[in-house]
Amino acid sequence: MGYTRSGFQYYRVPGSKVSGRYAKFCVLLREARIDADVTQAELAARLRKPQSFVSKVESGERRLDVVELVDVLHALRVDPLAFWRRVGGL
Repeated sequence: MGYTRSGFQYYRVPGSKVSGRYAKFCVLLREARIDADVTQAELAARLRKPQSFVSKVESGERRLDVVELVDVLHALRVDPLAFWRRVGGL
């Protein structure tokens, strides 16, 4: 897919109208998944959701509520508080 972290320096999700703070959130969530060495399909299976759910979340097409975010982070084995600290600069 050609994904590189530096490619998101302006926090715009490619192919999406999402930009700004929510786009940065999406990028950080995707980075958390990649850092955990988990594919979209693997995360979807852990969540018992279709792979398209993960794709839509990462692209900003589908927003998460707080409960869903915690579920995603637990599935990635990421501490929600540590993630929130990282997101704090939004």
